[in-house]
Amino acid sequence: QTAIVIGEPKHGMWRFQENGYIRVYRVQGRRGIPLEKREQVLDLAGIVLLDAGADEEEKKKVDENNKLYGVLMANYKHIESKHSTLEYAFGEEVFEAEGGEKWLNWIDLPIFHSKFGSKYEYHVPIDLPLWYCQVSSAQFPHLAAAWDLIKEQPGANKVGPLGKRAGLDIRENFNHV
Repeated sequence: QTAIVIGEPKHGMWRFQENGYIRVYRVQGRRGIPLEKREQVLDLAGIVLLDAGADEEEKKKVDENNKLYGVLMANYKHIESKHSTLEYAFGEEVFEAEGGEKWLNWIDLPIFHSKFGSKYEYHVPIDLPLWYCQVSSAQFPHLAAAWDLIKEQPGANKVGPLGKRAGLDIRENFNHV
């Protein structure tokens, strides 16, 4: 395994504390997940169909879960490089909508969440630390040129066993490695 660190001299390094999670952001201008429903969303298993004999309370709960799942699937995205404009609702974790309703601007979902299908069902445990350094501005043309060159190398985006244990193969978190 090889690590290349590109950054500015004034920068420090930060450790990811959420290994095994994918942060999804609310699309700007769209309805969000109510703050008080955060835990409920973490447990969603996808759209649920009921048997004909279900009681009213069970029907109400399933209907609410299905609506939350719909909001999560339609209105929350992970960051992708193909989105040239920032259409995400950044800022504070909680957004207060008109009428006082509080929505999550983002939520950290486990990689095994139903939003990602069974894509990571057999993923190795993510037990190694991961560090990052963020460039503070888009006005670093030499750094951008170096990164573009790195991304085009034959070994780019090929994650080995240690990289997988650090979660570098989780494409929703890393567009290029």
